[in-house]
Amino acid sequence: MTKHKNHKNPKKNIKILTKPPKTPYRRKTPIWVPTCEFYGGTQDCLLVGFDTEFEREGKHNNLLSYQFHVKHPNGSEWKGIGYLRSREDRITLNEFFEWVFSEGFKQHKITRYPQRIYLIGHFTIADLPGFSNFKDFQHQVNAVRKCLVTTSKGYKVELMDSADQSFEIKAIFRDSMLLAPTGKQRLADIGTLVGVDKLSMSEDEISNMSSVLENDPEKFERYAMRDAEICVKYSETILKVMEEISGERLLPSTVGSIGVSHLQRVWVKNNRDRLAILGKEIVKEGQWQKRKQQYWMSNKEVNLPMRHLKELFATECYHGGRNEQYFFGIGKEGVWTDYDLCGAYTTAMSLIELPLWDELYSTVDLKKLTNLKSMGFAYVDFEFPDETRFPCLPIRSNGGLIFPLKGSSNCSTPELFLAQQMGAKLKVRDGFILPTDSSVRPFAEFIKECTHNRKSHPKGSIFELFWKEIGNSTYGKTAQGLREKRCFDTKTADVKLLPESEISNPFFSAYVTSFVRAALGEILHLLPKETLVSNATTDGFLSTAGDDQLEHITSGELCQMFGNTRKSITGDFEVLEAKHKIRQPLGWRTRGQATLLPLRGEKMILAKAGMKPKTQHKLKQNTWIEDMFFQRTPEKTYKFDVFTSLRDIWLKEYELTSFTVKKRLSMEYDWKRMPCNPAMRSYNEHSHLYFDTKPWVDMIEYNKCRESWAEYNSERHVCLKTIEDYDSFNAYQTLDIKGTGLKKSRKDPVIKTAWKMFVRSYARSEWGLDKTQYSYPEMAEWLSKAGYPTKRTDFENGSRKTMKLIENIVPKSDETLKFLKIIKERFPQFYEEKFFVVD
Repeated sequence: MTKHKNHKNPKKNIKILTKPPKTPYRRKTPIWVPTCEFYGGTQDCLLVGFDTEFEREGKHNNLLSYQFHVKHPNGSEWKGIGYLRSREDRITLNEFFEWVFSEGFKQHKITRYPQRIYLIGHFTIADLPGFSNFKDFQHQVNAVRKCLVTTSKGYKVELMDSADQSFEIKAIFRDSMLLAPTGKQRLADIGTLVGVDKLSMSEDEISNMSSVLENDPEKFERYAMRDAEICVKYSETILKVMEEISGERLLPSTVGSIGVSHLQRVWVKNNRDRLAILGKEIVKEGQWQKRKQQYWMSNKEVNLPMRHLKELFATECYHGGRNEQYFFGIGKEGVWTDYDLCGAYTTAMSLIELPLWDELYSTVDLKKLTNLKSMGFAYVDFEFPDETRFPCLPIRSNGGLIFPLKGSSNCSTPELFLAQQMGAKLKVRDGFILPTDSSVRPFAEFIKECTHNRKSHPKGSIFELFWKEIGNSTYGKTAQGLREKRCFDTKTADVKLLPESEISNPFFSAYVTSFVRAALGEILHLLPKETLVSNATTDGFLSTAGDDQLEHITSGELCQMFGNTRKSITGDFEVLEAKHKIRQPLGWRTRGQATLLPLRGEKMILAKAGMKPKTQHKLKQNTWIEDMFFQRTPEKTYKFDVFTSLRDIWLKEYELTSFTVKKRLSMEYDWKRMPCNPAMRSYNEHSHLYFDTKPWVDMIEYNKCRESWAEYNSERHVCLKTIEDYDSFNAYQTLDIKGTGLKKSRKDPVIKTAWKMFVRSYARSEWGLDKTQYSYPEMAEWLSKAGYPTKRTDFENGSRKTMKLIENIVPKSDETLKFLKIIKERFPQFYEEKFFVVD
């Protein structure tokens, strides 16, 4: 057992991998767990970074190499790379570990087998299927955002020791992507954080790695080995972070799980009762065990009665962020600043006081529900004054949150308070208040500690970013599972609903999101009318408001409350921070903004609204989007690469490869607000439609517009690029023939309706016309020559009683005005006031 120099290496250093030999003879003895005496014990946990290089090829990848980098707790490191000649050369995960350990023995880095390891990759769904026995262990792993991880129990891997005896180690799978701060998920970013730069290659080289291997094997090896090294170095840093946070050197599966665990540690440290905070209790639950013929009693967490009764109501009051685009097209040139609320969600979460669940009570008293010291929830009818620019009460729709002038909303105290301040008429249909103990703010204690620890580290350091991420990610866990979200379950190979987290609570998440939307809504409301606003995105907005306006627009009660809470956390009163400045924006829909003219020394603004440029370079992405917008046509498509779905990888045994799909370009407005004030604007050589927006009166108007656009666009696939395009659609949606008995023509319904009304008015000698003036054949010939195909029988049919002649039904548009001009040239006496829709 101790003669490790004779340890069997099934791959012989696998500089070149050949077809793996048959599985070595394994004694028919029970699998045993390594003991501390021979195998290093529980503390001997290796960090094994791994990676593969491959070329994407159909349903399966052309695997070129395996590589690893190992860090031992004693500080020693070793690494290895092995190349494949063919698909048959692929090795099992078991053989991979035997190779890793044999290299450690050979290089005298270890003298004992480990009992457990962390196997760390980056975007592991791309690499783990590269092992030939992936299907044997794929049901042992969990998929989180296409990254494969295991629980802390890990995956038991059967290996052979030097005496051909079977034993098991525990492999815990981790993915560095899930442990990276927001905006730093790329491996290159992670490498920069730990001082190990990812080696660069061109996009063409990455797509043709076999050529790199053939022409420059040293470059290939340096590139391949560096990725595994970054995974280890980053994981080592995370272990240090975890030791600072919890005192334990454990590698968690996600950043979110770290935040939840630390939150609960803070509660224990401050003698807070987790169940009392969340509104839960423990009950005994019995289950009959048939084999033992007895009940097995276990503890189960359930909601307190009052939380249970109002949970659905609170869930209906939970909405996402405010996301709207306020103009379409080329923005006006000026100084546009992108402002964000400072620590929006963590600050709002800090406002939550200790709930008194047993004292929850129902009320329709508006005064109580709009008291900012209350945690109230209500279903209200509302109506804002007509001149309101940015109403603040949300209504959910298939297109996202809509903020109309009137309607009915499920909302919380902050938005109700703001609506009242803005002069809205409010009628509470139903509501309740959850009383709280103002002396205890359970989340504030946690956020304050995260902020203190964050500030104790240099800005931009991994420790500083990690403490920031821990605080930010915890809010999301309070909302997990509240809205139906389906995900693929790797254990059952089926789709399931995303479960709730340990701290999911609709009362908290509804209040927090309401406060953030209300604070942003208050700022928008206080903006001077001459201030232009491009868009609102969750907790920020882009506008021409200058720094001299900040004091005024943050002077409302909600922002003052927000700023004072920030001061209690950070020591500084702060509400807004400037993120970016540009000279001129381009806007087309929610989360669709680009920079037409930048400001020197400032970062550009780019939100792609789901579009997928092939390049990763931000300036090139911005240029590509700008070109696509101005040069788009109804038939315009673009190509982009998509990855194999998790379902196909699991059920069809595909690997993570990519394939190119073609998609019709859609950069039209999303109609979350009503267009107004259309005009043409120029940028460089481009001239393009521009329009402002205002809030919809109600959801009926919004839904009608969305339905009209879907019908209109399905017939012709149009682009709104000119005033004529705008007027044409506006006329289409203005055409209201419901209840009239008229049929809406599938093609050109507006002009067809105008034509029908003229033909019928002539056939009946109505609207100033006399049918004896010209014969039906003469009229048909005249209209046909003018471009409106007509038959004699059309006039004959037009005189029938079943063919209704309806006044004021034709919308005004370029098409209908042109048609009217032709009519008036021959029939000056025609009553156009009966023809058009009354404005």
